[in-house]
Amino acid sequence: MLVTISFDPEVFQIEIKPEDSVASLKETLEGVSGIPVQQQLLIHNGKELASSSTMAASSVQEQDLIVLGRRPQAPQQQQQQAASSAADPQQARMQAAMRTRPDGSLENVQEFIEMARQNLPMLSGLPAPLVQAINKNDPEELQRIFRQIHAHREAEAKERQAEMELLSADPFDPEAQARIAERIRQAQVEENYQNAYEYMPESFSQVTMLYVDMEVNGHKVKAFVDSGAQTSIMSQAAAERCSIMRLVDRRFAGIARGVGSAPILGRVHSVNAKIGSQHLPMSITIMEKGPDFLFGLDMLRRYQCNIDLKDNVLRFSVQPEVALPFLHEHELPEAVRFEMQQAEEAQKASGSGVAPAPQAGGAQKPSDAAAAAGAAAAARAASAPGMSLTPGPTPSVQAPQQAPPPSRAAVPAPSDDGDEKVKRLMALGFDRQQCMEVLAACNGNEEHAASLLFEMGGGLGF
Repeated sequence: MLVTISFDPEVFQIEIKPEDSVASLKETLEGVSGIPVQQQLLIHNGKELASSSTMAASSVQEQDLIVLGRRPQAPQQQQQQAASSAADPQQARMQAAMRTRPDGSLENVQEFIEMARQNLPMLSGLPAPLVQAINKNDPEELQRIFRQIHAHREAEAKERQAEMELLSADPFDPEAQARIAERIRQAQVEENYQNAYEYMPESFSQVTMLYVDMEVNGHKVKAFVDSGAQTSIMSQAAAERCSIMRLVDRRFAGIARGVGSAPILGRVHSVNAKIGSQHLPMSITIMEKGPDFLFGLDMLRRYQCNIDLKDNVLRFSVQPEVALPFLHEHELPEAVRFEMQQAEEAQKASGSGVAPAPQAGGAQKPSDAAAAAGAAAAARAASAPGMSLTPGPTPSVQAPQQAPPPSRAAVPAPSDDGDEKVKRLMALGFDRQQCMEVLAACNGNEEHAASLLFEMGGGLGF
């Protein structure tokens, strides 16, 4: 049968037989807990299990809880340990330096400081605040830290004692069962963490995003390679630096919606890009804000690129083949390096083993990094025909060529005919505000609006 052993702070299960003796269980638990058989205290349903009894005689049944603790030492045993330690002068001196008062402070703080300085292994095993106080020879700070440690341990001991009493009182209580399940889960998480830290330590390091060097219209840019973005995107600022704003087709203006939203200014249908030694034409969507240059899936497929992480290069299937090396961390754009540094500092401050990956930010100033990251998230949703808000067939209306589509706050109330169109679009499963906005952007063309709504609602990859 399977029973649960609670050995603070661990909880685990062990297979035993009804005819097994409590003594044999203690021998098994000695190897697990490190507590000698003579010092083990096994509690079942609020009563101590006798070593001479069997599991069946002690009424231990399937899935029962047994709490393992350490039996308090008798005064004679304590005296024997003190006598054995007195035979070793170094051990006796260390014990004297570690003696504390009831509030947790040291009885002889200066002796402890000298002892720690002379014992380098002891110094390296202490927490960082204690080491700093010892190096500064600051007895007051050292005593304050020891009092804090003592108070923290006292609070934890009271919490554990209350939990043990609750578990021992009624193991079948729903609250007790929930606590047991949570402790088992925490033990599994900790074991999983230790295994990952031992066998996959690289998973706790920060991953550098994939950037390559390119030239667009003769101007150098650092391109963020993103196979999750359907369209290659460039920010307005980068497009102005590359002198391609004059080629923007504003009929493809609109709004990219993903985690956030960002205006699409239009598209440059073909621009010369230098990839290594090759000159290749590229189609780029221009956004008001976002990454300097996001090299998306459309161009990756166009040139049958291979993201080769073994050789750390981006391969283009052209003749002759071009292999662009991915940039190292120090070569990334300033905003990206700034975000990585912030994420690393946040990771150290929180003690977490995992840091969030930085968003593509381009070469904006560090103060603009957060805004650029939000725009980059919206930029990933930009797709060629599906996300482009083009002017409708009404020849007298040219607004989409002059300015971006109206924002949500600027959408006019629909007329009676427009209201009917909105209702029919809402019947397709979209909300009213979204239908009004897209219908206005399409100049009242219901068919174009429906097509655009379906494109925006599905298959965008965000």
